[in-house]
Amino acid sequence: MKIPKSILFVTFGCLALLGIAVSFRSNPASTSTNQVQVIDEVPFSIEPLNPVPEVRHWDEGDRTFYYFNWGVQMSGGYSLRFEGLQDKTIRIKALRPKPGEMAIQVITYPKLMLSLPRGDYKYQITDENNRPLDSIFKPGYTPLRLSIYVPDGEGIRPRTVLRDPSIYTEEKSKIVIALDALFEQVEMLDFMEHEITVEKVTESPETVTVTMSPSYQQLDGDHQTQLAQLITQTVQANADSVQAVEIVTAQIFNGQL
Repeated sequence: MKIPKSILFVTFGCLALLGIAVSFRSNPASTSTNQVQVIDEVPFSIEPLNPVPEVRHWDEGDRTFYYFNWGVQMSGGYSLRFEGLQDKTIRIKALRPKPGEMAIQVITYPKLMLSLPRGDYKYQITDENNRPLDSIFKPGYTPLRLSIYVPDGEGIRPRTVLRDPSIYTEEKSKIVIALDALFEQVEMLDFMEHEITVEKVTESPETVTVTMSPSYQQLDGDHQTQLAQLITQTVQANADSVQAVEIVTAQIFNGQL
């Protein structure tokens, strides 16, 4: 269950190197382009570093919102560019690194979010040569849909995340995958900086026991309580039935867990 530090540093280093500003306000800032606004920040309910391609749309008041996500890419140079709106069709250009072009070697998550006058829309995706790219937002698998609970200021809020089931070759349970996803959220950075990880999850029909790294005990009371709530609510949201959750700390014997 440990998340390698190298992955964490690459993920968050990616944000720093590319200057991606991530905010979790419910009313994000935007820039206007002829009644269509390109939204700079995704809502709290959407995972900022979403590795699974998808399209979402919803209505709020007199506006319709579209969220396009290209999934995880292994370098820079990928982007989604709004090209215009014509006959109720959203036109988007999907740009890739050009052959021979130097691209920064960091993990990126190209996305685009739009606010439009309320209505029904289609969308059209093309590459830089205007060739159709109809499938880039359609993963070749059925994603796992998980509910996790994430810190939001002084409180806790739910978030739905998607995961590729094919990458979990260790036969992980849905609860374990959800806890992995919880510790991959940018809001969990404070806990990860303390090297707090989930060491083991033991499931029984009545109780789920979550064994934390010894550093869990080094948290102050408020943060330990908050982390316990995040873990408990995430476990219960992904269990087949409501179960008791027990959180224990791994013991160290002769310098080893």
